[in-house]
Amino acid sequence: MARTGLDFYSGNMPGGIWLLAALIAITWFILWFVYRYSGILRLSRLWLVGTVLTIFWFLGYSYLWRQFPPPHERNRVLIISGLSPHFLDAYLDSYLNEIYLYESIKIKAERDKFLTYHPDWPLSIANWDSLRFPAYRAKLIDFMAADYVFIWNQGDSPNEISADLLIRNRSAGFDTIRQAVVRSENHRLDLNLEMLEAFSLSAVDTSIYVSRWPEDVQRIWARGRMAYISGDLASARSEFEESLRIRSDFYPARLELAQLEIDSALIAKAGGGYFQQYLSQASQHLDQLVDQDTKDARVARISGEYSILTENFVIAEENLKESYYLEPDNDRLYLDFTHLHPSRYKDLKFLDEEALFRMAVFVNPASVQARIHYSDYLNLKSRPEDSREMLLEILKFNPQHYDANMTLGKLDILQQSYDQALSLYSGMLEMPYANLAPIKFNLAVAYFHQGKIQDASRIFEELANQNSNPDAFLYLASIREKEGDVDSAIEYLRMRIRNNRGPNDRFKEEARKRLVILLQRQGEPVN
Repeated sequence: MARTGLDFYSGNMPGGIWLLAALIAITWFILWFVYRYSGILRLSRLWLVGTVLTIFWFLGYSYLWRQFPPPHERNRVLIISGLSPHFLDAYLDSYLNEIYLYESIKIKAERDKFLTYHPDWPLSIANWDSLRFPAYRAKLIDFMAADYVFIWNQGDSPNEISADLLIRNRSAGFDTIRQAVVRSENHRLDLNLEMLEAFSLSAVDTSIYVSRWPEDVQRIWARGRMAYISGDLASARSEFEESLRIRSDFYPARLELAQLEIDSALIAKAGGGYFQQYLSQASQHLDQLVDQDTKDARVARISGEYSILTENFVIAEENLKESYYLEPDNDRLYLDFTHLHPSRYKDLKFLDEEALFRMAVFVNPASVQARIHYSDYLNLKSRPEDSREMLLEILKFNPQHYDANMTLGKLDILQQSYDQALSLYSGMLEMPYANLAPIKFNLAVAYFHQGKIQDASRIFEELANQNSNPDAFLYLASIREKEGDVDSAIEYLRMRIRNNRGPNDRFKEEARKRLVILLQRQGEPVN
């Protein structure tokens, strides 16, 4: 992940080193043109003026580069398990060990030397069933560009946990991995301390992460985390609430519930629905976290997201910057900053949204949301190939990744590559996804734009009968109107209006406007 060559000298500026090259080239072309066709400049004067201007551009670029430099490269630490999260009960102990070790390293390791990945990050991009296989884990290590890798495994006996520390040596020009094995039948605390010593860090007291909370509460919380990462927000909510029923002061679960409410509000708002009830719940959790004196980086960041949703951008800036100063190695934090005006984060040495997106992916190469948002940004900036590559990097590692595939298909539709979209979504229907309705809807949209109206209509009717996506009614209305069946089109528009997502559902308003036009055309009263 280290920036090298031209990418390093581009810093975090739009255009980077290529902007400097373009300015110098344009300067010399103008001087040559004036010299060649006007006779105003003598050859000696041309060289003098050109040299002075070139030095001026270099100095100006150097100043900007120092203001917006590339991120500082550090040793990257990856903590993963040799077990699949799908084997949940067996995996939970391994996951809790990963969390404790992560917290311990974050406390002890120097921030300017080590970038420690949260154990959740690789899980968001990996194929969980494949994590059991060493070859797949090797691909994951390469994808994350890790220098130090801790791998937890089940030991030879049920009570034994083994841990491998892999150290990547880059000095020879190729990657070699030295393996040190630590095994323990004792409490996970002892094993963590041994691993820290193997990592050349002196032992630290990690007992706060082990003994403060009962084991059953931690395991319930861990199950909730697995559900959250897999996208099952309902199950995650249930697990976190259960852990709070056992221990009302278990702030990790309350923190997760605050984040979950914010995520639910974002989903509802994106669809134009009601989201205030989620904000109300998030506010209650945040207030209790503050009362528990747990104002840490994540609480500050979630508070910032709450302020963004309530459009209090002054408070959002304060909270996000507080989170940044406490813990800058969080990809979601940089995505949050993109909702603010650039003047609010320029003092952090980020010039614009793209610099923030680049930093999010730099900090966490497995950040699916950062890659999706960055891909959308690049597509809007008319950089379609870069936009696709941002998603393809995920799919090269995990071809079945749901969100990456869905976004890539939408990108194909926007770029009018309908054959590619149809091929992608048809292939996704053969994969073992739990929810096929969104895939079918996007497949129908691709058919619709390609002009295969009958295929599109068949799928939209199936979705409309299931009431799985209200926008199917809108497409069916358009299809029926084109077929000349205005009465059916009017009925579908009314169904789309009735099945709206909320007060800010823009497609509901689109359906209402079209309904008025068709009713007036039919000579019927508008109601």
